[in-house]
Amino acid sequence: MLGSPVLHDTVSIQRSTKSRADASHIYDFSRLSIAMSKLANIFWTSELQKRLDDENSSIIAISLNPGTVNTFADHFKYKALANIILGTLLKTWDQGAYNSAFAAASPLVRASPEAYKGKYIEGDYGTVVLPSKVGQDREMAARLWAITEEFVTDRGLR
Repeated sequence: MLGSPVLHDTVSIQRSTKSRADASHIYDFSRLSIAMSKLANIFWTSELQKRLDDENSSIIAISLNPGTVNTFADHFKYKALANIILGTLLKTWDQGAYNSAFAAASPLVRASPEAYKGKYIEGDYGTVVLPSKVGQDREMAARLWAITEEFVTDRGLR
């Protein structure tokens, strides 16, 4: 069985260009919230894999980055022109799905589980890379897991 939990992940926090008089000048908060949720995916996947390994499970949990995918060119007034321009810079939907398909179904993952367990992949061909320094914080991953368990338990969902 090749089924493994596949989590989408990218982590990038970009500085905002807003005026210093505005308190939101520190970060573009919409991007920050996206980055934080994706960082949480890295933490969650890492901790999940640790727990699966502790139970001698054969499940492989992988977090990934599909890359920058053109999901919005059709929203422009001149769709054909936007698709031509953005098509040279961004991945198509099927190209963006490659890492997810690789993580879920590649025989390479099952053949070399230790190379992929709890790892982060990005690029065009399922390349394992280290996440950001923050994304490698095992203590933070364990804390997120504990907070999530508490949240779920408090709501009677566990």
